[in-house]
Amino acid sequence: MIAMRTDSSIMHKAAAKRQAQSQKGNALVEFALVLPVFLTLILLMVTFSIAEYNRTVLTYATAAAARAGGKFVSVSASSDGAVAARAKAAFKTACGNSLISFTDPISVPIPTVTFIGTAPRLVTVDASISYVNLNTVILPLWQTMRIEVNTTMPIEQ
Repeated sequence: MIAMRTDSSIMHKAAAKRQAQSQKGNALVEFALVLPVFLTLILLMVTFSIAEYNRTVLTYATAAAARAGGKFVSVSASSDGAVAARAKAAFKTACGNSLISFTDPISVPIPTVTFIGTAPRLVTVDASISYVNLNTVILPLWQTMRIEVNTTMPIEQ
């Protein structure tokens, strides 16, 4: 009688080869399913990071404008018009060309300078921009974001 020898390693290799052939396109299908979600998350992170950067630039510029408007120069040069002009000039200098947009370049917004009170007189600087998103294709509802910032400081006496 002839005994047949079965090699288990050969059988395991054949089974593994059949298993690999049956799952040949799985990686491509999984990649195609995950890629849009991953790209959406990346674009959202970029969009909100740039929006936060623009908000930070506006915050710095309004703080510089309020600081310049609140600085005591002299009684004759401290009329409301002169203080507002000084604050607007400081805002334009601080803001510069630092704002980022994906369409046309954002022009430096013109801040609103208001005065509050009498005894400790306050100067308030408001500024806002409309920021155009990168995600207009993916998220058409969020095509523009409005960023508004204000800073209030006392005027030195």
